[in-house]
Amino acid sequence: MRRMLVVRCAMLYLIKKQETRNFLTLNHMSVLMQFAMFPTDKGASASPYVSRVIAMIRESGLPYQLSAMGTIIETETLEEAQSVVTRAYSLLQEDCTRVYCTVTFDIRDGAVGRMQQKIASIEEKIGTVNH
Repeated sequence: MRRMLVVRCAMLYLIKKQETRNFLTLNHMSVLMQFAMFPTDKGASASPYVSRVIAMIRESGLPYQLSAMGTIIETETLEEAQSVVTRAYSLLQEDCTRVYCTVTFDIRDGAVGRMQQKIASIEEKIGTVNH
């Protein structure tokens, strides 16, 4: 009798755990996108053009992190991330005839705030890092 109760409790726990996971998956998604976009026809310095893109991202209110080699943003949907790339290109195509772009996605169901969580996880293991 006691054994059956333990088995039933374990089964109920697993069912509840799966229901919680399904709820999170249906309601939350994190899309981390790292991208770089700049004109190749404007000389050695691309900062005036990259600045337009960064200003657009800043004004969007999306979480972002700028680095020397690109920008990481976090969105809730793949479409929202792709929209940022499209808007960035629109800003540059006005006066640039050739634009270079790289894009990398990390898409995960059931998680939010991963841009900060990934850094915190590393710092937990080795201490403060530059970011």
